[in-house]
Amino acid sequence: MKTWDENWMWDYLRDEVTAAERDAFEEALTHDATLRARLKAMQSLDESLTRIGQPVPSKQVSQRFYAWLEEQEVEKQPIKAAKRVHIGWKQLIAVAASIALVAVFAQQWLTMRRLDSIQNQLANNQQQVWMNKLKSDPSTSQRLVALNETAQLPLDREVLNALFDVAAKDPSPNVRLAGVDVLSQHLDDAQVKGFFLGLLKRETDPSVLIEIINAFGIRKDKSVIPDLENLMAREEVQKQIKGEAQMSINKINSIE
Repeated sequence: MKTWDENWMWDYLRDEVTAAERDAFEEALTHDATLRARLKAMQSLDESLTRIGQPVPSKQVSQRFYAWLEEQEVEKQPIKAAKRVHIGWKQLIAVAASIALVAVFAQQWLTMRRLDSIQNQLANNQQQVWMNKLKSDPSTSQRLVALNETAQLPLDREVLNALFDVAAKDPSPNVRLAGVDVLSQHLDDAQVKGFFLGLLKRETDPSVLIEIINAFGIRKDKSVIPDLENLMAREEVQKQIKGEAQMSINKINSIE
């Protein structure tokens, strides 16, 4: 399936793509809500850039400049007037050039600040799109895609809670398994470890349980051994799962 990245969408907004590409993209827009949201965010960014105006020196700077000009017109000494006027105009040109440079740098600084703000807003909007899709999309495959995208985001509180919800509550064992796999990469985090220990007591799908058990074995944290032993003591737990738990315990105990 064609992937429409941000660079391509910039070309689309500037009408720099072929007719065939444009038709294919607009066809994809009709049935892909995420793609429409990305395009809308790009359009918002493009419109914001066109609204960035030219910087104008402040009133205080302008007043000081014009006051200085008036001072240059006052004759302080009767002699060497021509030389004084000549020097004054050189200084005038230098000041004018300085103000122009200040205006240029102010424009660049203001533009970068606004671009940073717009890019942050765009990133936040994109994050919400993926997390909403992760929570409510009826398609298992689309939730897996959203999970993959969410896994690339910085692990803040909102992202962590979204991953916890997926790993614990998603109706598909495959999505829960993928959620556990993503979280297992952050098992050094105390909240993730506590979540896994709780999930070890509640989860019933064998593949998800084995993924949690193996994650603990790789982490080699001796504090989880009692929890693994409690799992093995439960009568309803399958023999295969108990075997995996024992192997993880052995791996943890092999630490020198």
